[in-house]
Amino acid sequence: MNILLKIKNINTFSRSEQLLASYILKHAEEVLSLSTRDLAERCFVSIATIYRFLEKLEIKGYSEFKAALSVALVTQKEEEEFNFNFPIQAKETPFKVVQTMKEDYLQTINTTIDMLDLETLRQAVGAMRQAEIIDIYATAGNYYMAQNFKLQMLEIGVNVNVPNLVYEKGLQASMSDETHFAIVITYEGRGANIKEILGILRARHTKILLISSPRLKEEADYHLYMLPEEHYYRKLSAFSSRLTTLYLLDTIYLTYFSSDYDNHLKKKEEYYHHLHQYFKSEH
Repeated sequence: MNILLKIKNINTFSRSEQLLASYILKHAEEVLSLSTRDLAERCFVSIATIYRFLEKLEIKGYSEFKAALSVALVTQKEEEEFNFNFPIQAKETPFKVVQTMKEDYLQTINTTIDMLDLETLRQAVGAMRQAEIIDIYATAGNYYMAQNFKLQMLEIGVNVNVPNLVYEKGLQASMSDETHFAIVITYEGRGANIKEILGILRARHTKILLISSPRLKEEADYHLYMLPEEHYYRKLSAFSSRLTTLYLLDTIYLTYFSSDYDNHLKKKEEYYHHLHQYFKSEH
């Protein structure tokens, strides 16, 4: 995960560590040239605090931290220079459009990977495998991504519920309990009743995987992040958030598939064989 994003998302820092985090986020370029002693003096903390801070970031030493910070700053600069909301202007050539979409997709995937916490992914898929029932609550265009994920899971013998209507979502959430696993997909929680759905799921003690922009601060058991650069309506289209959602759902599917690879592959081939025999006999 991008080190700057990781610092923003950790909520277990002590007060001294929070001072350190705040200074690094505000003065990242300057920190690259500071020694541990210099940084400690600027933040009014001890050098020991810096190393406890690095431990929470799962960084082995100060040199490794500065290397990760340097990479994160380069990525941040590239993102600031690219306009995800209006990637093209009027009367662009087809060549320019093609190249722009390539850049949009590359930056989206690279940033999504930077924000992806592998341990969170592992734990979320583990909880999915323990659940008796999997439900997906998706808003707007994410509903169609959820339907694609449902089909992928069905091909390996796992049924996934994807309610569509607002009432249907509320009813499904109300029926949920600790035997269910819920995937909630929303950019910033503006979809119809999505925050109410999250509240119901928490009250029903259902494990929740939230896929959203980091700007959405909702309590969930697991949180995977969409690239947060898009405005929710002032944009040409949801190119970036749509690709992020597809990438994350495909990654979840493959991680789930890999956890029992031989069995899932056997089921997939078996189902296709039955389908082929059926359609062959129909003709």
